[in-house]
Order: sequence, then structure tokens, then C-alpha cells
Amino acid sequence: MSMSMEFEQNHKLVYPADPKPGKAHPHWENENVISINKRPPHATFVPCEDFQQAVTVLDVFEDARELSPYFFSLNGEWSFKWSASPDKRPREFYKSGYNSSKWDTIQVPANWETNGYGTPIYTNVKYPHVVDPPRVMDHKGQCPKDWTVTKEPNPVGCYLKSFILPEEWEGRQTHIHFAGVQSAFYIWVNGKLVGYSQGAMTPSEFCITDYVQGGENTIAIEVYKYSDGSYLEDQDFWRLAGIFREVNLVSTPDVHVRDFKVNPQLDDDYRHGTINLTANIENLGKLCSDDYSLMVQMLDADGGELPMDVSGMAAVGEVDPGTENIAELHLTILNPRKWSSETPELYTVVLMLIDGEGNPVQATATRVGFRKIEIKDGGKLLINGKSIKFRGVNRHEFDPKRGRAITVESMIRDIMIIKQHNLNMVRTSHYPNQAQWYALCDVMGLYVMDEANVEAHGMGYNPEALGFRPTWDMAHVARAERMAHRDKNHPSIIFWSLGNESGKGNAFHKMSQAIRAIDPTRPIHYELMDEAADVDSAMYPDHQRLEDIAKIDTQRPFFLCEYAHCMGNALGSFDEYWRIYKQYDRMIGGGIWDYCDQALECPVPGSKTSKTSETFLAYGGDFGDKPNDGNFSGNGITTADRKITPKLKEVKKVLQQIDVTCDSDEDMNAGNYTVTNNLDFTNLNAFTPKWELVEDGDVIETGTMRPIDAKPGQSVKITIPAFAPSAKTHNKWHYEAGSNCKPGSIYHIRLSFAFNDPTIWCEQGHVLATEEFEIKPWAKPATAVDVSAFAKLKYKQTPANIAITGKGFSLTINRKSGAITDWKLGRKDMLKGQTLRPEAHTFRAPIDNERNNWVEKSRRHEEAWIRLI
Repeated sequence: MSMSMEFEQNHKLVYPADPKPGKAHPHWENENVISINKRPPHATFVPCEDFQQAVTVLDVFEDARELSPYFFSLNGEWSFKWSASPDKRPREFYKSGYNSSKWDTIQVPANWETNGYGTPIYTNVKYPHVVDPPRVMDHKGQCPKDWTVTKEPNPVGCYLKSFILPEEWEGRQTHIHFAGVQSAFYIWVNGKLVGYSQGAMTPSEFCITDYVQGGENTIAIEVYKYSDGSYLEDQDFWRLAGIFREVNLVSTPDVHVRDFKVNPQLDDDYRHGTINLTANIENLGKLCSDDYSLMVQMLDADGGELPMDVSGMAAVGEVDPGTENIAELHLTILNPRKWSSETPELYTVVLMLIDGEGNPVQATATRVGFRKIEIKDGGKLLINGKSIKFRGVNRHEFDPKRGRAITVESMIRDIMIIKQHNLNMVRTSHYPNQAQWYALCDVMGLYVMDEANVEAHGMGYNPEALGFRPTWDMAHVARAERMAHRDKNHPSIIFWSLGNESGKGNAFHKMSQAIRAIDPTRPIHYELMDEAADVDSAMYPDHQRLEDIAKIDTQRPFFLCEYAHCMGNALGSFDEYWRIYKQYDRMIGGGIWDYCDQALECPVPGSKTSKTSETFLAYGGDFGDKPNDGNFSGNGITTADRKITPKLKEVKKVLQQIDVTCDSDEDMNAGNYTVTNNLDFTNLNAFTPKWELVEDGDVIETGTMRPIDAKPGQSVKITIPAFAPSAKTHNKWHYEAGSNCKPGSIYHIRLSFAFNDPTIWCEQGHVLATEEFEIKPWAKPATAVDVSAFAKLKYKQTPANIAITGKGFSLTINRKSGAITDWKLGRKDMLKGQTLRPEAHTFRAPIDNERNNWVEKSRRHEEAWIRLI
């Protein structure tokens, strides 16, 4: 058992009395209490009764989990009571018979702020509560009086839900699973305290077998918006609370598979595969078990049989009460299909637990992908032997209507947008995402950096940072372990990350050690402390600094975890970053900041009717929240409601992996081009080339070509058919004899490459890459305008003015102000009656990154305009 797991179990199961004024709460203001009676973490899976169920419930596009009789969702309506502070909460609501008839109802999962309870607060670095760790209650009046916490010191949400225990669950073990609760909570079942938990972004699970009864049962949850855990959850996001991820019940036999790890690997030639499987078989009963065994079988992704049987049996043995045994199995598969973001080939592994009489007592399954991660050859990061450039983006879980209570449908939409714009990686900034996200990335093909829920940005980076404080080590380590245990079986996860912007300290070394003990196969990242990680990292260097980093002689890869901060309407020299990534082997890519604007829907003042109200996308401060960082959350390559932006189009263009070049103007005019396949694992014959001839922006001729046979890394010469010599078309578009070109027109040739077939993330015909060339000289030049016949201008300059006169007009410009002081057109005075005069100057409105001090003070927008005179 790890350090953090040991400490988690060492607290008495007791609901403490409210502390005296000025005293810290013994649980949610105590860094040494991160959970009470919480179950150890485990991989994501559903216990089933047979083989077919176990395969069926893996469907990522339709939730089939309730096909298992041992899965029961508690999502939906809950009775709800919101209080602005702990002293105003209903203290004994959890007791049997409590009258909650006057309470509201709320949907679970949901953030309560997006349902009208309390104030959403957006801050980037500054904590929205007092900074006095581990305390979050401002007993000394340290916070400014206009801060939101003066009205809402620490909101509490009380939840009640009744359910009927299925009859077939009696005599089995019942567990309740909370996928995410912000920030800390207590749970009671039928009036009895079950436990306590914090750490909002990974599951909290409790065994409630001794608390449930046949028939109707009542669950009571008390959620606190702020806790000592909030000091490690200071991410750049909206501060939202509640039960925002799913809640469900699961049933297992006394002896059951508690956890398992499936580790598929490839040999040194990246051809044949092995699976090393380890399963934890636990006995929660009161008697020693029979001699159990574990049967494992591998199938294709849909559950169909493989051409060659891949299965095995592992001994479990007798399991003593309150303990668990480890079962291990090794399988070999010849030449399996390989997993990558371009080729997300998956297999299904089914586990069947068999009792001493040969009866199956539990079935479960997971999807696996064969891929090998290596760091070698001067800092390259290889997947299946191929050096990969991670075309990444940072992504918060966010929806403008639902906050962080996002749906599977929105996840699918995001993956489709991301992949359709040539991105191949997501950093889960800055916390583990919902479990369904990783399953979708496995199936749809997206590399993932899975990041621990650790950001203490508001504590700074000096020795006062929490990573240097030994009493906070457990909280750091537990968050890393719970992430790694839950997500260890997903092939999409390429990196573990220890968190974000939390300074340094020994806590991060301990996190690395804990993760490596669980999974040594993936490299570890942490931007502020490379010595605790396997890859080097940084944020927001300029191009020169990035190139200097690239030239460092080292065997370590470099990943730019945040860059191209996307406030405003552009990414800022994005192509120059990618020139450097492509040039240097150790530069393995980076993550754009960030995917979507974080803007919440807010009613327009005065627009509310009896049924609906007009809304706008609101930023920090729009809800009266203080402190706030305004629209600093608006830095996505998409909008909050996922509209396609010019930034996103730029990303797609710069990151495309099919390059088209031309050796000379002669080749260009003749239609001879070179196509290079820079994809990692896909032949160009998967795409149909299309060409367009464009005259002054209008398409005047189009055509398609046969798919090009080019393996990754290969270049092929092509000739566009429209230019091929023939009796009818020879020199058709050249300006020599018989030309159809318009004098003075500009001509371009456009090439595009579209998918031949639909994929799981795009339709047939989706364009992956485009290129455009100006064909010159192609048309006769336009006849030049003869200006010799024009009337001459007269120019006169004095110390005060410049005067220009010509046929029928005169213009006088003040040399000091640049203003036009006199302007006559014929006999008409163009400025007559005008108080203000036209002033000649240039001015570019400041973009958000400048207003937020992302450039030097000397380049303030007040100095951006330049007078012309």
C-alpha cells in the first residue's frame, strides 16, 4: 500500500462538531485529512454477469452499462438545499425522516452555479478565498469587503436521493461511485455516516454494504465549495461546485476483481505483441474463499474472435477475508494491429473470475491497444518506432451552459473538431478528465497527456509553495496515484503530468515515484521541475529562446506545454514555432493555450420573460464575481459554443502533414509538383487529390486525380492533368496563342487531399490538407494607365502647413497635428461646418494579449499609433 493510501485510512469515521469561531475545521481545513473510509482507486470497468455483457458495455457511443444487472445509475433529480456558508446549512438533514419537502430539486450531474445557486467566479491565479492554508474560511476579515466570499463564505450544497436496492444485490457487496465532486463532501446512507472525501477530479468510491437495506434507501451528501483541497485546485478556470460528474452504484460478489492492469507491448521490431496482465482479487466477505482462478481472453475490438486463440488461465488461490491476492498472466499475439492516433486499432480483453467449482462469478472487460513508447536517438519520442511530433492543444472540460458537467456528446464533438483541424494530442489541463473522455480518445485516436489535479498557482513558486511543505506531500501523491490507477489501461495516454504551475518541492519527486510504481511505461512531464520528469518543458518562450533550447545537447525530449496564447483573433507567429519543431529532433511539439473560450451563458439584463431569457457569453466579473480576471478565460481556438474561428483554420493549415512543393516557376506553370507524405502511419492512397484553377479568386476549372501511393516519409512527383499536353489542351491556359487568360488577371492552382472513405471522426470527402500556388507569369500584363495627360499637382510647404492643389481641388494639411485644415472640391468647402478635422494617423486597437501585459510595458497601446506627417 502506498504512502497516501495508508494515510487515507488512518482517520476515525466521525462527523465532527462545528469548530469554534476562528478555529480550523478538523476535516476540510486540514491537509492531513483527504479522505475517510474511501476505497482504494482502480481502473474503470463495469462488473457483469457474463462474457457478452462485459463486451457490450464497452460501447463508447451508447451508454450500455445498465445492461449489466450490477450497475445502477443515480443520475437525475436529487432534492437540493443550497446555503451560502456552513453555519447556515441544515445540520441534521441526513437523519432518517428529515422533511425535505420544501427543498428544490437539481439534476445530477451539475454545477450548482449554472443552475442559479451562488455565484460563479472566474480567476486565473488569485484564490477567491482567504490565503491561509489549510484554512479557507476568512475569520479575520482579510478578504476585501467587495469579494464574493464576504456574501458566500463557503457555500454548502446538501443533496438527498432515495433508491430501491435491487433484490438480486442482496448478499453481495454494494459500492457507490462518485466520479467527481467539487470540492469536499460527506456521505450518509440511511442516516449513518459512511465517509468523507476531497480531490474533485478523480473518483471517490465507498463500500456501503453495511449501510444499505432491502427496499428503499436514502443517500445524503453534504458538499463544500472550498476546502484545503482548493489550494491544489487553483487552475485558470471558473470556480464551480457540486456533484458535477456521474454517480452510480455497482454490485460485486464477496470475492471479486477489484482492479486490473493490462500492459500491451511490442517487441524490438515493433511487430509481435505481448500482454502482461495483473489483477487484484479481493475478498470483502467474512470467510476464506475457495480456490479461485482467472480466465482471460483477447478478441477484436467488437468482441469477435481472432484468427488465432489468445487466452489463458491464471491461478488466484484462496483469498482470506479482508485481503486480496494478485493474479498474473502473460499472453502473446503475433503481428497485432498497432494503435496510434492515425490508426486507433483496438482489441478487447475479457476477464472471467472462476470460483472453486468452476462457475464464473464475475466478468469484466477493457479495450487495449498495442503501442510502444520510447525515448531514444537524441531525445526523439517514438511511438511504434516512429518519431512523433505532438500537435497538441490544452483543453478544459467546459460547456457554456453546463460548466464542467459536460456530456459524452460534447466530448465526441470536441474530438471531431480537434482531429478535423490536424491536432493529434490533448493535454487535460489541468486535471484528470471524465473517464469516458479517455475511452473516446482510445477509439477515435487522440494522444493524451493526463495531468494530475495539482495547481497551487496562487501560492507562488518560492519556498513557501506547497510542494516544499511535507504536510502537503500526501495530498499531492494521492492525486497522482488516483489518476494513474484509474487511467492506466488507456492506450491513448502517452504522458503522465504531475500538474501545472505549482512551483517545485520534494512532493513532486514523490509523485513521480508513486506514478512509476504504478506504471513505468509512460514518460512523466512537469513544466516547473524537469528533474522530477522524463521530458523537459517550458511555457511561452519566444522563437529565439525556443531555438536556443532546441540546440541544447541532451538525450531528453522537449515539450512546450503551453504556447500560442490565443486571446484575440490570432495565435502569433504560429508557423514559426512549427518550423523549429520540425527542424530539431528533440522538439516533440507542444500544446496551444487553449482549446475553447471559457464563457458561461448569462441572461441579458432586462430580457427575462415568463419562459425564457436572452443570454450572452459572460466572462469574469459579468456575474458580479470578485476577484476576477475579466475575459482572460477567452483564449480558445474555438469559442465557448464551439464555432469555427480564423485561429482554428490557421491551426489546421500550419499543422497539415501533406506538403506540396515546386522546384521552379517553369515546373509550376507546367503543373509539375512534389507531394510529400509527412503523416506518421498512413499511406497517401487513403486520400483523393483534387485541383482547382482559380482566376482572380474565382474557380474556373476543377478536377480530381487518382490517389497517390506514397508511404509515410516518401515524396512523389505529380503532374496536374489540366496542364498535361494534348491535342486539345496543350498550352490552353498559357497567354501565348490561343490563350484564355485575361490580361492583368492573377491565377492560382489549388491542391487538396480528401478522405476516400468516412472515418469515426470525419465524413467521406473531409479535406485534410490544401496548398495554393500563384502561377506567374501566366497572363499578359494589363495595359498601363498613361498618366502623362493628367493635370500636374502643385505643392507648397511652409513651416506650418503643406498645401496641395490640382485641377478642381485644393488640400491643406497642418504639419504639427497632421489634420486636414482646408479641403475644397471645386467651389465646395468639404469641411464647412465641421468642428473636427480629419487627422492623418495610423492606429491599431490593442489586442487582449497586449492589454494583459504579454508584451513589454514600453509597447503600450497608447504608443502604438504612428503619425504620418
